Amino acid sequence: MELSEVIASRRSIRKFRQQDISADTIACFWIPQGSPLRGQIFSRAFCCCTIARAKEALGQCTPYKFIIKASVVLSAAPI
Repeated sequence: MELSEVIASRRSIRKFRQQDISADTIACFWIPQGSPLRGQIFSRAFCCCTIARAKEALGQCTPYKFIIKASVVLSAAPI
């Protein structure tokens, strides 16, 4: 499958399996951060959360209560 097909067929998931995600899979989200940028100015900061208590706290601060059950919560924010 081509990358353009993957991007075009993306979808939101709100029901999660209780399954651990490997560190290698999570590491894939940081690959773009290693690309060369003019002046090394990054436009996004990423946060990865796998700790149950932290996900519960995040769930209290957001309307997205389903994240409490996610194995990993990834967030990107502009810098």
